[in-house]
Amino acid sequence: MNHVCIKARTSILFLFFPFMAFSQALSFDTAGFYKHLIKENLLPEQIQFARQIQKLHGTDKKLQDSLFLNISMAYNKLGKSDSADSCLSKISVNPAFSTSSSRLYLSLLIVSKKYEYANNFLKDKGVFPVFYSEAQTSIKMLQGLPTLQDTSVSQYSSDIQRIKLQYEHPPAHSAFLAGFYSAIIPGMGKLYLGYKQQAISAFIENIALGGVAAESYFKTGPVSARFILTGTLFALFYGGNVWGSAILAKKQKVDYKKQVDYEIFNYYNTGFSSSKF
Repeated sequence: MNHVCIKARTSILFLFFPFMAFSQALSFDTAGFYKHLIKENLLPEQIQFARQIQKLHGTDKKLQDSLFLNISMAYNKLGKSDSADSCLSKISVNPAFSTSSSRLYLSLLIVSKKYEYANNFLKDKGVFPVFYSEAQTSIKMLQGLPTLQDTSVSQYSSDIQRIKLQYEHPPAHSAFLAGFYSAIIPGMGKLYLGYKQQAISAFIENIALGGVAAESYFKTGPVSARFILTGTLFALFYGGNVWGSAILAKKQKVDYKKQVDYEIFNYYNTGFSSSKF
């Protein structure tokens, strides 16, 4: 119902727009009214009003691109990512944006994971201003590409420098060594990975099960049901510990990469979320 009312208000406004434009007594400031909607953070009204302006100026490509950018940002703030992505896709291949709009555009493309669009926009633009090189490096990190050859790190913001340093120094733990250490001493592989509590638990469990299995072997023999049961449990726990340590080493690297990606997205999200376009 609220959406219908908003649409009705903007439709009525534009119904009387020609009269207002030609009236000597009244003068409607389109840009001023749009800035008012932005200042008051009236997101649905911004979208409706911007779309009405687009209809009135359908041949002005520069204006269309600017409005699509603004609408996309409004949709992002409303949490409507699909609508935001759709608007971004309608912007020209090489839009003539101002510096502030270019920064916003790149931020939205990165957050929307439209890396190809972002790379096309950055093509042949060099490393200046600073956020161009930041965006190029951020996209490399998100795509898992090397950044060590990038010598422009001193130009980055402190946040991107910190994230870049994290990205270039992931956990160096080997899945093979983690499994190998666990095979020698249960729990040692997890200790190698830095999980002290899990290492202690794995050691105690395997020692306890190993002791029960050994006792069963010596008391009831290798073919007894008791030994078969306890020996099987020990083998499962022992093998699982070895395999689990190797998997944990791989997961550690994956989780580290996800954390880096999260920090990159948060950096750009914070940038456009606080922006007054």
